[in-house]
Amino acid sequence: MQGSNTKLNFDIETDKGSLEISLKDTDDNILFSEIISETTSFSVDVPEKVTVSVLGKEHDGGFTISY
Repeated sequence: MQGSNTKLNFDIETDKGSLEISLKDTDDNILFSEIISETTSFSVDVPEKVTVSVLGKEHDGGFTISY
């Protein structure tokens, strides 16, 4: 993803299961990595360009990611 802000916003709704969310910069350095198994919202400070990976494990619900 590429944006003009320095925060990446996550809104996650979880009825069951989990999501593993990882963020990397352009040099493949891990900026954030966490397994989320609840309904939550949070923001992460990021550079202008970032790679986002979302892996679901039996996840029921939804999520949105925005700059």
